[in-house]
Amino acid sequence: MTAPSGQRLNAAELAQSVMDYLVQSYTLAAGVEPLPARQVIAGGETRLVAWDCEQVVLTLTGIDIDVPQNQPITPGRLKATSVRHVAFNIQIVRCYPTQDSNGKMPSAAKITAAGTTMLKDAGQLSQALFEWVTRAVSPDSPMGIVSAGVGAILPVGPQGGFAGVEGAVVVTADLV
Repeated sequence: MTAPSGQRLNAAELAQSVMDYLVQSYTLAAGVEPLPARQVIAGGETRLVAWDCEQVVLTLTGIDIDVPQNQPITPGRLKATSVRHVAFNIQIVRCYPTQDSNGKMPSAAKITAAGTTMLKDAGQLSQALFEWVTRAVSPDSPMGIVSAGVGAILPVGPQGGFAGVEGAVVVTADLV
């Protein structure tokens, strides 16, 4: 038996890289609202992070192992050809109009304005994640990424005066 390596999969650094790229993409983008000031990398499941203010939240969806189909393995043992996938979810949450204290529903114009902001966020989040994975797989990238992909961008909410969009990115990394 050999001693532990003392190394780890660079999940934290990958998460920070995704968050930093998203922030940069919004800084350069024209025609979108600035990102909310609260920007966190949180523990736990993305959809259970409290919506108590406008925010950007990045969470770990999970780390999975993929053993190539054509590589038989001994039960309970992984081949050295196994790779790991790190999956993240990113939410952009903003205020969404609701009925006021007198029970009056929001105007169509307010709902449309909030909806338009969400649609712009969906497009910008999709673009930022697509660009990040495209650049991250570059041979010049120090992140050890073998491949990466973007999942669907989905609406979340409205709930409690907030709504948003959520996207996913999956990274296959060989660095420990």
